[in-house]
Amino acid sequence: MSDEQQADLPYGSPSSDPSNAVYRSQVGGVCFEATEHTDRMSRIADRVAEAGVRVPDFHEALMEAGELTVRFRSARERAVAHWNAVTRELVIDPLHGDVRDDKDRLAGVALFGILDAASEGERAGWEQYTQPGYADYIDEWAEREGMTAAGYYGREMERIDFDNVQRHRRIMACLGRAGTGADHLRDLPGDFDSFYAMRCRPGAGGEAPHVETYRLRYEALRPGPVIVRQRGPVD
Repeated sequence: MSDEQQADLPYGSPSSDPSNAVYRSQVGGVCFEATEHTDRMSRIADRVAEAGVRVPDFHEALMEAGELTVRFRSARERAVAHWNAVTRELVIDPLHGDVRDDKDRLAGVALFGILDAASEGERAGWEQYTQPGYADYIDEWAEREGMTAAGYYGREMERIDFDNVQRHRRIMACLGRAGTGADHLRDLPGDFDSFYAMRCRPGAGGEAPHVETYRLRYEALRPGPVIVRQRGPVD
């Protein structure tokens, strides 16, 4: 990586307030804050800084992600982590059973969360196709493949997730951590068709398929009833 690239990633010295035990650090536009488990947050910041310097692909993701804050607290739907595009927060649960005893996995989760944030612009582009003046495009694309517009949108959102999984694997390999706890996505399918089929299956406890979240979001974003365009002349 060039000196210019490294200059784009200022790694601020960690700071703390002894009275409140606050940890703060910054890598590029990513701010790390914690009032508990500060050693874990410090380790995450170190791993993000390392990846930003050593892996051009992750350096690019940091630039794409822009300004955001990484914080510890319970994540949505009992997940290890979630990205909130509205508050610009990557929320991670450091006590979740999947990461409580695995600091490497915790760092891997944080790296993937930043990749998720970096994809926000791509998701926003697809959300445009829910709006008047653009919705006809997705209707037509979906019809060509025998899908509903919501189903087509959901599949393309899953494709973004899949691309991030592959990107995460490449980053782990570049860091020499392939096959470690940090490489926590290594067992997911390596081709999109298999990945998408997995995301369309109900959860082990009977939960709705992962893709259903995206389908419901499309329907919520698209104003008014979905009108099926008629083909050919109309009397």
